[in-house]
This record gives sequence, structure tokens and C-alpha cells, in this order.
Amino acid sequence: MKVINGKFKNGLRYIIVNTDCENNAHISVNVYAGSRDEGNSNKGISHFLEHMLFKGTKNYPTTKKLTWEIEKYGGDFNAYTSLDHTKYHIDIPNKYINKAVDILYEIMNESLLEEKEIKKEIKVILNEKRISEGDESDVCIDKLLKLSIKGINTDILGNYNNIKNIN
Repeated sequence: MKVINGKFKNGLRYIIVNTDCENNAHISVNVYAGSRDEGNSNKGISHFLEHMLFKGTKNYPTTKKLTWEIEKYGGDFNAYTSLDHTKYHIDIPNKYINKAVDILYEIMNESLLEEKEIKKEIKVILNEKRISEGDESDVCIDKLLKLSIKGINTDILGNYNNIKNIN
């Protein structure tokens, strides 16, 4: 396995993991901000931004165009937010590593964050929140974390009021 550490021109770092047994690479950007870093007034903002960075960029102004740009090279991209970080990643054939790095750079630095997309995503995340509250394993993990780590903000999705008022 080869691990390559890189840095965008603005200083943001990325990691490429390339295994010898496969012809694919995993490129990720880890933003060390998650729910534990959020106060009461901005609970859920890390997760919300995670969603918004897939809504379009300067060169790929819609989710569809951004997704197509990655998929036409045989790639796949996704992200997740945790208590302490948010990870954005692309899995792609080795020969397109540079393209994936360019796309991740654009996602991280040139996302459009348009008001119409923000309003749509508020509805998506409110629905995600409702589903999560009904998931027994999510509720159990949340309770265990709160018992284990005093004062931790485990509310990755945010509270209803904060989500509704994001602008």
C-alpha cells in the first residue's frame, strides 16, 4: 500500500491511499471539525456543510454535473461527518488520481452554496434527523457516548431549530 500526502495551494492537505493489489485509489480530505466543536447556536453546521459541498462548484454548477464529472472516470465520491471530523473522499482508478485531486480541491474551495440549494437541503436534513431519532442503534450509541464523555455534543445532525434557520 502506498500513502501519498499532498497539499493544495491554499494549504489544505489531502491523502491518497493506493493499494498494490487494486487499480484504484482512495483520495480524501479530512476537515478536523465535527459536532463536538459546535456550540448550541450552530449545532449541525459541519454536517450541513458536508451536504452542501456536493451541490455544485464553479466548474460543475449542479450536483448532476459534479457527479457526472467523477463518474465518467469510473469514480465514486462521498462524505461523512463525525464527532471530531468531516471526511470527503473519492475512489477512482489510479490513472485519474490527478483529476480526483482537482475535483476535491474544487469541492472544498469553490462550492457555490446557493440559497435555493440550502433551502432544499434543509428539508433533506430535517428528514434525516427524523429517521435517525427513530433508529434504535443511533439512539443507543448517542446515550453511550454521553455516558462515556461528559458534556460531549453527539448531535451531529443538529437540532431542528438550527437546521431550519440555516441561511
